[in-house]
Amino acid sequence: MPIPHVLKEALSLDRGSLPGFYFEGLSSSEIMSIYDYICAHSGKVSDEKTVWSNIENKDVPLSRIDEVAKKVISGEITPVCHSIANFRDGKAVTNCAAVYVFPDSVEVFYDPRELVNESEMVGFLELVKQVMRHGRVHCPFLGDETGNPRESEYQNALQSYVGS
Repeated sequence: MPIPHVLKEALSLDRGSLPGFYFEGLSSSEIMSIYDYICAHSGKVSDEKTVWSNIENKDVPLSRIDEVAKKVISGEITPVCHSIANFRDGKAVTNCAAVYVFPDSVEVFYDPRELVNESEMVGFLELVKQVMRHGRVHCPFLGDETGNPRESEYQNALQSYVGS
């Protein structure tokens, strides 16, 4: 299915902050399912990436932590953000995204400067569709990195495309 012009426009907007897709109001099991899915189809997270451990009271390498999403939800570690390297699952292919895991939501951010053609946009939107399936989310909202939603015409175009 071709991407509607208004959705291409929404994905291409660069207002100086990273836009993203917000999946909110998720259950613990949905958050864990989404994060596990993303990690299972992505490259390895850098050994240099650290996260604050509220148990150890220090930064620890993210690669050393099992069940990352579960520990974010329980408060054992702070919310986690890292790039999604070499994501591949069928039509869902991207190298320009990052995932942010919170106790009640998951956000997938992207760099609009790296979505330069329709095939890259399709690959990224397929990732969004897959995340929706793992979280049983009707439709995420598209917003800037501060959580402000994009205009309603963009939200409607997103809902029409990912809901199909």
